[in-house]
Amino acid sequence: MAKPLFAAKEAKKVNVFGADVYLTMPRAAGRTEVSLLDVTAHPGDGPPLHVHHNEDEISRVLKGRYRLRIGEETVEPGPGGTLVMPRDLPHCYGSGVVQPGGFEQFFLDVIAEGLQVPADIGTHPEIAAR
Repeated sequence: MAKPLFAAKEAKKVNVFGADVYLTMPRAAGRTEVSLLDVTAHPGDGPPLHVHHNEDEISRVLKGRYRLRIGEETVEPGPGGTLVMPRDLPHCYGSGVVQPGGFEQFFLDVIAEGLQVPADIGTHPEIAAR
């Protein structure tokens, strides 16, 4: 049976793109096809414009305001704002539910390789490709 409760204190914390990313519910832990990530970010934090070819993302803003680009549109959701970023649509920033799950492995691979994000990210495209 899948684990029914995931405590925030159990989440692995990684720092990428200047933001703290908490791997709240990795796909393997929940035995589901989703991953849940919590992100604490500050102005200027976050990844550059990028595309996921395998994953859809759904993000929900809990506190503050965020400016995000999704496709050709720029949006600024505040608390309670929910965003859907379908696969193959360029976007910058994203956190929340990733489906299918497993995207958290990107963050773990970056850390295992000792890479600094974003400075080194272009030097190892095979990590992003996985």
